[in-house]
Amino acid sequence: MKLIAFPEGTALGGVGFSLAGDGPTGFSEGQIADLDRFLPALALACYRIAALRVATDMLAVYTGSRTSGRILNGQTQRGDGTAIYAAILLADLKDFTSLNERYAPDRIVTWLNEHFEVIGQPVEQAGGEILKFMGDSLLAIFPAQIDNPADGCERALSAARMAMDANDTLNWKRVDAGEPAIPIDIVLHVGEVFYGNVGCTRRLDFTAIGKAVNEAARMEKLCDNVGRNLLASAMFVSRVQADFEKVGSFALKGVAKPAEVYGLQR
Repeated sequence: MKLIAFPEGTALGGVGFSLAGDGPTGFSEGQIADLDRFLPALALACYRIAALRVATDMLAVYTGSRTSGRILNGQTQRGDGTAIYAAILLADLKDFTSLNERYAPDRIVTWLNEHFEVIGQPVEQAGGEILKFMGDSLLAIFPAQIDNPADGCERALSAARMAMDANDTLNWKRVDAGEPAIPIDIVLHVGEVFYGNVGCTRRLDFTAIGKAVNEAARMEKLCDNVGRNLLASAMFVSRVQADFEKVGSFALKGVAKPAEVYGLQR
C-alpha cells in the first residue's frame, strides 16, 4: 500500500494505491523504485478526476442535476438557455414571516430545512427538478412534451399530493413536541418557460422565467382568499385525471385575462 498526501487546503486529503504482482516473490527492488517514480504522476491524474467528481456532485447539490449538466456542457454565458415546456410546482410555507418575528434564526433555519426536505423528496421522486429556494418558497419544474404534456402534469400532481401529506405528518410531530405547525400552499401550472442563465456580468443564476412562472406566483397569492392549499390552472387541470373543482375566475396582477382557478379537495 502506498499513500500520497495532497497539499493542505484542497478538497481531497490524499490517495492510496494498492498494487499486486504475479511474480513468486512480489515486486523487485527495481520495480518498486520505478513505481515510486511513477506514482506521483498517477496521483495527480487521480486528483484531477476526483476533484472533477467532487465539483460535479457539489454543483448538482446547489443547482440540480439537469441544471448542473447544462452548466458543465458549456451553458455559462448570460442569456444561454432554451425554451422548454414544463409543469410548474410552486410551494410556499404559510405564515413564515410571523415565525421569524417570534423565534430565533437557528430554529427557523432548522424548520425551513425540515419542510423543504419533505417537499423536495416527492418532487425528485416524481422526476421533477427543484430550480430555486426563494426564502420560504420552492420552485420546481417537470419537463413535458408540448404535444402530450399529461405525463409531466401527472407527475407534478403526484409530487404535490405526496408533499402535502408528508408536510402534514411533519406538522403532527412538531405539534406533539410543542412547536408550531407550518402548513404549505401549492400551485400547479403548465406552460413554456425560459430555462437558462440570467443575471449580471459577474453573477449568474440558472433558473426558469416566463409568463407561466409569473402566473403560478400570482395564483399562489389566492390560496388564502379561497381557502384552499392546492390550486391549479385550467390548463393544468385539463391534462390530469383528478377531481378538481372550479373555485372562480380571478384577475392576476400583470396578466391581461382573468384566470380560471381550480382547487383539489384532499
